[in-house]
Amino acid sequence: MPYHQSRILYYKLAASGDDVRLISFPKAGHGTDFAMLSDNATRGGAYEETARGGHTTPPRPATPT
Repeated sequence: MPYHQSRILYYKLAASGDDVRLISFPKAGHGTDFAMLSDNATRGGAYEETARGGHTTPPRPATPT
């Protein structure tokens, strides 16, 4: 899914009060190759945002596994 569409979906779900988690991989590019999760260089630039009850958190560094 393109990044801007992920953002739109994240904000719509957050505004409706749903619990939402968005993890972005700025260095990963676009595609369906999940090998990026085992590439330390790609995972190193990841960040996470969450929303609960309509309240969002600012982006923070994440190391997904």
